[in-house]
Amino acid sequence: MSKYDTVSVFDLDHTILRTNASKLLFLLLHEKDDFPVPSHMTSLYYYMRHKFFGMELPTVHSIVFEKFLRNRSYRIIEKYIPEFIEEWVIREIYFPVYSKLQEAIQMGHYTAIYSNAPNFVVRPIAEYLGVHEWMGSNYEIDDEGNFTHISSFCLGEDKARRLESLMAELNIPKERIYTYSDSILDKEFLEASGNPVGVRPDAKLKALCEKNQWTMM
Repeated sequence: MSKYDTVSVFDLDHTILRTNASKLLFLLLHEKDDFPVPSHMTSLYYYMRHKFFGMELPTVHSIVFEKFLRNRSYRIIEKYIPEFIEEWVIREIYFPVYSKLQEAIQMGHYTAIYSNAPNFVVRPIAEYLGVHEWMGSNYEIDDEGNFTHISSFCLGEDKARRLESLMAELNIPKERIYTYSDSILDKEFLEASGNPVGVRPDAKLKALCEKNQWTMM
């Protein structure tokens, strides 16, 4: 029998954080001159195309990976992770949601972060925040520490599938599941729980929250 009776799962970008975690990391690397300016600007360009013009997330990931990361060393990034957390991530925490996460931890919930961001971005943030598990898009690294390919993306339906598996593993009913996200792209993820919360939701998610009388914050 599981020792947990409640699960709280959070999206990362624009939910726990006020902004996009990958963008923060790219800005830090740009500041350190470890990546060329054209690659940095390209990453922001495609992020904006997704945000405002509907480019699908896997396409954004794939293009930015090819232009920015393929065959580059993860070790260049790794050495800046402590600074990334302590000086960039902390200042972008969205405290209304952070307080919900801290409350969930204090109440003994099983906590998780499921994010579309790359795994090497999600992992240190999840470890810093002290959640039980995390999931991100899988950027693979070879034995020499170089990025090779993206093996999977963490989309709304993937988050929903993992959440459903977690509910079965822990034997926790849907009514005891809380999910938090800002985006309509997480519709399936939010619907998989009994207590979905729209966090500063985009227009489509706001309409869905109003229609279904979901909590918004």
